[in-house]
Amino acid sequence: MTKPALSVVIAAKNPNSHQLLRCIASFAALKQASKIEVLLALSGDSVQIPELLIQPLQNFGILELPANGVYPAYNAGAQAASGKYILFFGIDDIALPALDQVIEKLLCAPGDKHLIAAACHMQEKGIVTPSKWPPSLIFHNWCHQGLIYLRDYVANHSYDTKYKIRADHKMNIDIASNKNLAFVVEPSAISYFSSGGLSTTNVDRAFREDFPGIAAVSFGRSFGLIVALRQWLANIIHGDIASRVKQ
Repeated sequence: MTKPALSVVIAAKNPNSHQLLRCIASFAALKQASKIEVLLALSGDSVQIPELLIQPLQNFGILELPANGVYPAYNAGAQAASGKYILFFGIDDIALPALDQVIEKLLCAPGDKHLIAAACHMQEKGIVTPSKWPPSLIFHNWCHQGLIYLRDYVANHSYDTKYKIRADHKMNIDIASNKNLAFVVEPSAISYFSSGGLSTTNVDRAFREDFPGIAAVSFGRSFGLIVALRQWLANIIHGDIASRVKQ
């Protein structure tokens, strides 16, 4: 069997079967499904996956994992995946048809890209496209469900599990700020992101504390100062972070 063009890792803990099957079906329905590997990084309750549903995919597998969090699950998926590129999903997210064209581009484009930052259709915001200006990441992270990484890079540079919610933000900064790594922006929306998960209802305090230093090292001292100033102003306007967010 030829190597998949794209591996998709879906992290799930005690998943809702309807959401999970809908998510898998959105990949199986793509024209490029035969070039896609889907890996379910599962903890907790098992789910019956109909054979007919996964037939169009090049490969489907289940990784049974302890419930240690989403980024350990993604790291395990990256180690087990066999695709050249990799995409990370939650069970309530949906692949969109434009992913077909992006996969075709990946197959035809010369040279490896460490990150293809594609647009997402975000539930509460509409279509959001990543910026081509790397320091924009100090203001807004890019939607994780629109980010296609070079699998070998992720396998050798695992998500930092110190960060429970923003490890992908750190990964994106590491790639976009490194002039030796290649990233491109794809304006087509390849996924639908369902809001309401941890990333939209919680703050990663460990990342927030480290963020000024991360920005300074990655983009320069002035950007670190901007992050620190923004955090200081937010505390003045909205109150200390400990009093206004969930851990």
